[in-house]
Amino acid sequence: MKNTNLFLVLLFVYSGIVAQQVHTSYLWHMQQPNYWPEKSKENPNRYQTVLESHNLKTSGDSWNIYDDGISHPLNNLEEIFGKYDRVKAYQYGPKNSVQTLLGLPNGGAQVNYSGCLIENVNSLGNAGVWGYSQGWENNFIEAKNWKTSGGQPRMDLTGFTFHHALAPLISERALRMELKTHKLIMTETFGGEYSKGFWPAECSFSERIIKVLVEEGFQWSVVANSHLSRTLNDYPLDYGTSGVNIDPPNAADKVATNGQNWWKGQIDGRGGTFAAPYCYQAHKAQYIDPETGQAYKMDVVPMADLLSYQNGFSSMGTGEIDANIAPFSNASQPSIVLLAHDGDNAWGGGDSYYQESVPGFANEAASKGYDPTTIQQFLNSYPVPESDIVRVEDGSWVNAANDWGHPQFINWLWPLYDTTDYTFNPDGWTEDARNWAVITAAENYVLTAEDNSGGVDLAKVIDPSFGASNAEKAWHFFLPSLTSGYMYYGKAIDMEVKQTLAGNIAIEHAKAEIGDAPEQDNTPPSVFIPQRFPYNPGGKGFGPIYAYQEVQNTSDFHVWTFAHDVNGLASVELKYRTDNDGVNPISDNVNDVYSTSEGVSSWNSISMIQKEFPKGNVTQDPEIDLFIEPTAIADLCYAEIKGLFNVLVDYYVEAVDTKGNVFKTPIQHVYVGEFNSSDQVTLTVTPDSGNYDDTIEVVLEASTTSVNDGVVVYYTIDGSDPDQSSTEYSNSFDIGNADSEPIILKAIAFDEDGNSSEVITRNYTFGDLPSYSIHFKNTSNWSQVYVYAFDKNNNAALPGWNWPGKLMTKEQDSPWYITTIAESVEVGLVFTNGNGEQSDDQFRNVDGWYVYSENIWYDQCPSDCPGVLGLPELSVTPLGGSYEGSVSVNLSTTNQGVIYYTIDGSEPSDSSSLYQNELIFTEDTTLRAIAYNSSGQSSIISEDYNITEAQSFTVYYRNMSNWNDVYVYLFDKNTNQPLPGWNWPGRSMDREQSSQWYSFLIEENADIGIVFNNNNNGGQSYDLMREVDGWYDSSTNQWYDQCPTACPGDVSDDELTIHFNNNNTNWNSVTLYYWETTPTSLTTSWPGVQMTDIDGDGWYEYTLSGVTCAKVIFSINGEQQTGDLEICGEGWYDNGWVNEPLNKEPEKNAVRISSPYPNPFKDEINFNISGEDRSLSVTIRDVKGGLYYSDVISSKNGVISIPLNVTKGIYFVKFSGKTINKVVKIIK
Repeated sequence: MKNTNLFLVLLFVYSGIVAQQVHTSYLWHMQQPNYWPEKSKENPNRYQTVLESHNLKTSGDSWNIYDDGISHPLNNLEEIFGKYDRVKAYQYGPKNSVQTLLGLPNGGAQVNYSGCLIENVNSLGNAGVWGYSQGWENNFIEAKNWKTSGGQPRMDLTGFTFHHALAPLISERALRMELKTHKLIMTETFGGEYSKGFWPAECSFSERIIKVLVEEGFQWSVVANSHLSRTLNDYPLDYGTSGVNIDPPNAADKVATNGQNWWKGQIDGRGGTFAAPYCYQAHKAQYIDPETGQAYKMDVVPMADLLSYQNGFSSMGTGEIDANIAPFSNASQPSIVLLAHDGDNAWGGGDSYYQESVPGFANEAASKGYDPTTIQQFLNSYPVPESDIVRVEDGSWVNAANDWGHPQFINWLWPLYDTTDYTFNPDGWTEDARNWAVITAAENYVLTAEDNSGGVDLAKVIDPSFGASNAEKAWHFFLPSLTSGYMYYGKAIDMEVKQTLAGNIAIEHAKAEIGDAPEQDNTPPSVFIPQRFPYNPGGKGFGPIYAYQEVQNTSDFHVWTFAHDVNGLASVELKYRTDNDGVNPISDNVNDVYSTSEGVSSWNSISMIQKEFPKGNVTQDPEIDLFIEPTAIADLCYAEIKGLFNVLVDYYVEAVDTKGNVFKTPIQHVYVGEFNSSDQVTLTVTPDSGNYDDTIEVVLEASTTSVNDGVVVYYTIDGSDPDQSSTEYSNSFDIGNADSEPIILKAIAFDEDGNSSEVITRNYTFGDLPSYSIHFKNTSNWSQVYVYAFDKNNNAALPGWNWPGKLMTKEQDSPWYITTIAESVEVGLVFTNGNGEQSDDQFRNVDGWYVYSENIWYDQCPSDCPGVLGLPELSVTPLGGSYEGSVSVNLSTTNQGVIYYTIDGSEPSDSSSLYQNELIFTEDTTLRAIAYNSSGQSSIISEDYNITEAQSFTVYYRNMSNWNDVYVYLFDKNTNQPLPGWNWPGRSMDREQSSQWYSFLIEENADIGIVFNNNNNGGQSYDLMREVDGWYDSSTNQWYDQCPTACPGDVSDDELTIHFNNNNTNWNSVTLYYWETTPTSLTTSWPGVQMTDIDGDGWYEYTLSGVTCAKVIFSINGEQQTGDLEICGEGWYDNGWVNEPLNKEPEKNAVRISSPYPNPFKDEINFNISGEDRSLSVTIRDVKGGLYYSDVISSKNGVISIPLNVTKGIYFVKFSGKTINKVVKIIK
């Protein structure tokens, strides 16, 4: 035996050096919005949470029915919240996942939990529906208390906005309220210290929000690393999904730093180009207050944009880190690879992710010498140098389709523009723009109400149930309107009216505070953060706005915004100035303050045109139903800046209301590129590109929108770019003949003002064009491969090639696919699976072999070529060894091999048994096998299988959710497939006596996984493992070797006596039906059991042994029944539960116990007591029967006070004495 101990020590010593250079971490974002921000029917002072909205909708209650005659919301709330992955993720999945990292010194994660999700989960947990239960927050509290080696929480519950607001697009005051309310509900729910870190919704960041973040106590924020890479001086401008798939960066955001070590990639169209180590290092960013010049700085921690998306949708290793990040990291300012994504959606919200991928990746990273950690631990260990201040471009992560991280957040704010010439269109309308106009107007009412009221109480903003002011209610209803998710899904169902619904109710409460036009008004106008179009004036446009074509923008540009004031607007002006040297360095603030100094011009002012923005669906889009009209909507304000070029411009908007209050927006910056007036020169070239039999006549025609200007056309026919030194066009001319080589004609036109047309290119070929074959290597294992062919000259689809194109043909048993191209024009190509994955645009006009993973063409087949078979490679699973009872063995081979085998130890040959199906061995067996194909034979494999006697064991499940059916499903842990005969949902379990426990004897022989479920009715445990007898308690999500509580056969000394007054009903009999009894589970069949009038006083009674709480129905043997009732402790029903039963004389000196107070309680619960028996036995249990308090206590001055330090939840206090036996429900 070799001594490997020394080698291992040396390996980990060496790895320790690397570990200081690359660190990894996770951030899991949890969010579900307020799906219908209407007034609550139960409590109209606040909005509805999910369960009330669901109940109102499903019951058909008119409260949530509007002019469209439909009950809202249209979202299927039970499907959304009841999804198994979300039930776990919102309650205990993240804790269980972090628990798998406890073996690593700093292993942990950041979890981001919105305030509105806390409210929603509380509503479900308190009702115990859809898989939710009270006390769910304790899992997060427990994980938060686990510490790294440096004493930091292993689960950092990061700061956030209460309602998933897009921070860069909302006002400073709205953002501040979102942050303050989130901090309050987080500390009330999870306790402890609030996080120092901030996660912006959609990772949408702007340097503008830094001031508020710093003032609210944050020290760091996550940013998308694509918005670091796009600021670098040497950022590669490579159009496509792996590079620039949106507008190129504007030069105003550029810094002098070079990235140098660049790599790129894409997944599902989400991609980018990144520099190491810069894009993986924590830096500092700053915001300069334009009024004071004060700098506000904070750390910015980059999330790995591309790798995060991959981590959320599939398993991953450290390959990209090893190749592209680790080699360029350094110990003084090491790299952090932060994998941030939704923790409740897609693959990244399931068991495979949390229980397998997370620990798998973290442990692989640790084995490579990397350090799985948390952000706070990382920043404490490696503080960011004060001098390392960078620029962060505006924008979100790359996830949102057709936004791709655009710096203007276009998925949530599609611009107003003309699609023919890509200029601003003041008559444009989009549903997103309308929503921001509604929000801007509503906000001004809310701010004015707060200012006039003298301030608000944050607790009453969150929950204005009792004693809240109208200003507090206005804020409460306004905040949900900021939910960015309403706009994320565009025109889907009723998403586009939710902002209006919230805003209207907010205005209603604000007007109750201030009236329609308050005389006292010190609140300035509300102005939406100004937008500009085009984003790159004088530069290039690309991406979804431009149909993914490169477009030269005009150098003239518009700035537009929305503005509103409750007392009207006196003026709205656009202010702009130019910079002298075209650079806005981080080292000075000349461009960032309103005051003017050397280096910039004085401010110019333009009065902005104000236009009432339409409230309705002016485009008559049939997908949008705006059935709720806004009470108020802001004006569209816009102005154009013309005639500038090659200059840096600072600009802001100043609005003044009729009371003289002034509001200035933050200063923004744009670099205007080459002069390209909004006047347009149009050029046409005929004929179009194509293949022609013989000579063609070429005609060039041009015009300009500039008044009284002439136009001159210049052209080349050698493929070079034309300019004013090229051949001047005068008349039509002939080119080419049947024998000519291809001719590339390029033309451009100029008017007298210097405005130019686009360069028009025509590709002319003559005579017959040969066909050619293209081959595609399917390195991503697409199930189907298509190729889309388009005209390279005009990007139009060729006839018969509409997207996704034509299905390619697989070439024999190889990864190669083939198609023949026979077109009369130069062809562009895109390879795709027809389901969202595709190559970049390709160009090829001769035979070629394209390898997708390399993005490279070859003239000859480079590898794995069709028609050439390698020798077969034989494999077997599982390998030989000792197996219990039996083992199923599978053989497989590559390269079309045919397998033969023996099971008697003899050498196999092509005359041995032919392998066709799975082999099952129930006794000791030696398997030997070989594979043959036309090229030869494989090596022989030999495996010995030792079969031992099967062992059975029994599993028990505690049915805490009162499932009607309890099933157990068994699957093979190695394959995730059901065991033979165990298709989902598995088999029914047997109830153990009258307890909550169910049992099943497992006799299967495999590496078993277990799932308990309710017969496929939406409830199930997560994937479990057990090999010996075990008791699984669903309330703790833990296995026990012995029954832990409420065991079969246990006898409770509790009893519940229920009384019914028949003096008024005069029924001839009284029947009691009961269900959902606790802690002992008792059942009866409808209509139930007969109650008896023991004393002959008209009061009928029945006692349930071992029970403290039950649900009941009284009836006359199933007729004239009451509704569903619930009782805890002895109860008297007289057309409702009563404390003072009529016709019943209390026992002399009987003890009487008051209702508990305060209830809910904090750390002590009190009761008033009367009667002679002042010394009582008191026990307190939870809903599961767990004992938390037991003592004999005496009253003091007629009061019993019980100290009770327990977690949030429902508890039952039982009083026992000579004259009392009573149970009372209390809530923490």
